[in-house]
Amino acid sequence: MADIEERRETGRSLIVIGVICWIFAALVIFFNPAEIRRGSLTLVEIAVGLVVVGAVLAVVGFVKSKRAR
Repeated sequence: MADIEERRETGRSLIVIGVICWIFAALVIFFNPAEIRRGSLTLVEIAVGLVVVGAVLAVVGFVKSKRAR
């Protein structure tokens, strides 16, 4: 029984970490206009990376938490 609860807790933790990555990506995009004026798009690349990592973590966490039931 402890194994099921551990999986559920791990899944929820991964979902929370994924959402935090999305929040950081939103903050990066918020400061993006200054970066575009300089002619560099590194912040966009960072934001895209954070969104991808956040999505992967959220999906893996969702799958783990659903398998625990």
